[in-house]
Amino acid sequence: MIAISYRRQDSSPVAGRLYDRLQAEFGKGSVFMDFDSIPYGVDFREHIKQTLQRAKVIVAIIGPEWTGGKELSNRRIDDPTDFVRLEVASALESGIAIIPVLVNNTPMPEAKNLPPELEGLAFRNGLALDTGIDFHHHADRLIAGIHRVVDPPKETPPPVIPPLPAAVSAAQKPSRALPIAIVVLLIAIAGIAAWFFQTRTRPETIVRQETTPAPARAEVSIPPRSETPAPAPSTTNPPPAITSSSPNISSAPGVTSSPAAINETPREHVFIGKVGAKEATFRFRFEPGGHVVGTYSQGGATYRLEGRHPKGKMFLDEYTGEKLTAHIEVSLVVETATLLRWEGTMRNTPPDNRVLPVYFERSVMVTSAASPTPASESSGASGDYSYQGTVGPYEASFQLHFDPSGRVTGTYFLATNRNLVLRLEGRNPKGKLLLDEYTRDRLSARIELKLNDSANDIRWEGTMHNTPPDNRVFPVSFARPRE
Repeated sequence: MIAISYRRQDSSPVAGRLYDRLQAEFGKGSVFMDFDSIPYGVDFREHIKQTLQRAKVIVAIIGPEWTGGKELSNRRIDDPTDFVRLEVASALESGIAIIPVLVNNTPMPEAKNLPPELEGLAFRNGLALDTGIDFHHHADRLIAGIHRVVDPPKETPPPVIPPLPAAVSAAQKPSRALPIAIVVLLIAIAGIAAWFFQTRTRPETIVRQETTPAPARAEVSIPPRSETPAPAPSTTNPPPAITSSSPNISSAPGVTSSPAAINETPREHVFIGKVGAKEATFRFRFEPGGHVVGTYSQGGATYRLEGRHPKGKMFLDEYTGEKLTAHIEVSLVVETATLLRWEGTMRNTPPDNRVLPVYFERSVMVTSAASPTPASESSGASGDYSYQGTVGPYEASFQLHFDPSGRVTGTYFLATNRNLVLRLEGRNPKGKLLLDEYTRDRLSARIELKLNDSANDIRWEGTMHNTPPDNRVFPVSFARPRE
């Protein structure tokens, strides 16, 4: 059973919507949400405990009024007889899995502001739930998480090997043992002979495959209007470079006809755009054979993308967890020396069935063949860069996109929690980086950095100021090798 814990005056409408979605997925009778429908004369504390004993998962819906009052001195959650407090406390005591669902950017309650028996809730990994246009996307993520709890992968039992039959002595049945032994010996000899003749011819075939030249791959024709994967050079994430003498590869930055380069790992391209009315950041790798993989991030959620890339088009499938949740079809509508723009539609899978407009674009830097100077953030040119550094005492990895207009977007995560990806937005005045950090669409910090240029690397150094009520200040530093 799946139990929904919620406070009526806080989140009754969204609890009802989730109840319908969970019933449709797990079946009627498998979802329970009315803890306060308790028979008269029954100890409600015991009734709640007995109800929870049948549950495998508790979905705790937390909205802005979940504590039952804004003042710390007068909150319902501090009342030992509060139903929500009893539900969560009983689940924690029984070791039942609890999934906090944070409605419309509600922050997770801090342990210090909770009653002692509820402090464990603050350390449960929560899931953001938007009650608007993204409700079904977020509900799909919740359903996938519940499936991982209630339907764990079953271990395959080891194969049962039947016991060998007792040996028959030659004195008892000599007439049967001898013919059987002869047949087994003949089968073994035939198998060895087949293996011997097969392996004798295999080396010649392998040698021919490895030594036959492949001129077709060395003369790859790159069609126009096609986002083709760029090979990974020896340095870390250099900006794209388009040779001005090759007009047919304007949409294939950094492509080379070298067979060795084609086998290298494709680099990642970052696009900025929108899904529906909300901004999104797309990351793609265009692999050989027309295959495309990547992600897009919107708010605090990240969705996986897979598909193919015929000439001037992309056909992508969106996955939430392991569930197919949408189909995306976009066309390359703008292709200039400085800009690539894709536009199309996203069609959500049933039961959602909505159709949303999608677009994303990225700037392209052009350098001449005679002067292959890479893009540099210090000069204000566009480019995508990867950095390694620290935020306070923690190691961190940064991905930043510098736009020609001076806008900067990107993400970073700490090595201690790679699953929490924080979004960055800001600007890049000369020699500075002014960034805002967002956690699930909530502004959580402001970062100010200065460029410390050297002969070996490009380094940014400064401070991060957390927003109230945190107010902590951390040193921040990250760098990448100079091109």
